[in-house]
Amino acid sequence: MKSKLVLLALPALVLAPSCRPKTSADQAIRDTLSKAAQALEAGDAGGAVAILDDTFQGPEGMNKAATTFYLAQVLKQGPVTVHLSNQDIGLNGEDAFEKVHVLLTQKGTGLFPDGSQKVYILHWKKRGSDWRLVTVQDFTERTEGQ
Repeated sequence: MKSKLVLLALPALVLAPSCRPKTSADQAIRDTLSKAAQALEAGDAGGAVAILDDTFQGPEGMNKAATTFYLAQVLKQGPVTVHLSNQDIGLNGEDAFEKVHVLLTQKGTGLFPDGSQKVYILHWKKRGSDWRLVTVQDFTERTEGQ
């Protein structure tokens, strides 16, 4: 009986390692965004924008160069802490869309002046083996009158 169980289990044991993905696409995206947040917290604006595609378009039409400049100016004001939450990622082939809540704080000033928490829609594009951020849209709900 034992030998029959071993023979039945053998194909599953042999195939199991090859069936497991090394990193799922959504986890790769989470890791990429997390590394950018860590770079920003370390005071490295260039490292934070390394995830941006060359065609990147951000809020208010900011491109990659403008984003780098903006982050460098922010970091001159003091260290930044980035809190990412509620990451919801949808995959569609070489494209991915992520809704993420971002809370930025800065030592000495507390919350950023334009609001405590923002909600962004991120469009990711697979470039080779990496995911690059193509667009960012501010999706923060505004109350009437703002």
